[in-house]
Amino acid sequence: MTKFKLYQIDVDHDNESICFMNLKQIQKITGQEQVPSQYYMLSYEGNGAYKNLEEIYMQFNVQHPDDFRGRSMSVSDVVEVVSSDSIEKGFYFCDSYGFQKIEFIPEKTHPLNQKLRVVLVEPHRLAKITMISSSLESLQKTVGGYIEIVPFFQDGVTIVCNEEGKLNNLPLNRAIEIDDQIQDIIAGTFFLCDGSGDTLGSLSPEQCQEYVQKFKYPQKFKETEHGIEAVSYRPWEQER
Repeated sequence: MTKFKLYQIDVDHDNESICFMNLKQIQKITGQEQVPSQYYMLSYEGNGAYKNLEEIYMQFNVQHPDDFRGRSMSVSDVVEVVSSDSIEKGFYFCDSYGFQKIEFIPEKTHPLNQKLRVVLVEPHRLAKITMISSSLESLQKTVGGYIEIVPFFQDGVTIVCNEEGKLNNLPLNRAIEIDDQIQDIIAGTFFLCDGSGDTLGSLSPEQCQEYVQKFKYPQKFKETEHGIEAVSYRPWEQER
């Protein structure tokens, strides 16, 4: 029986774009013999009747376990053999050919960042369904600043936007309407996700379709004698 952990480069922390590179390339780019542990995240830990590292590679490259949430195992991944009847304990770098035993500091790694399926809404652009990392850094990067969670809707769907969007004079994006009445206007990029749990989650396919249609077209805003009016337009018509 082999007890092991799998570490994979977290692209949100990969400051030197070394993901999927072999060991010599990484050493050349970083100028260090040691692999930069701080760029990695713990993707999986478990055990199985693995006799060698190649069997672990085949399992996580071709036939993923049901509870595995990382990407297919590839070059630049690191396997930690915690205990084994047949494999020497230590850290092993998945190289272009086979594995290289290396020094590695697991205390510097990050927890696994899940991907969220969201509806992304940007000023002057069509809304779209996309995947984003659930890390705080990624969420802040998506909206361009500190995040604010705004639970406007009753079905658990929530808006995540830049909390300083209006203070920083970001472009007005979309109006939030309830019963045909404008409740607020979001400034800057925002996205919609599931906010019904303790942490943010992915929208269902049905929710994605509903909200990408709801916020599909960008809007202009004008003052009328009856208040603020939101006018939808097609981006290509605006350009023309």
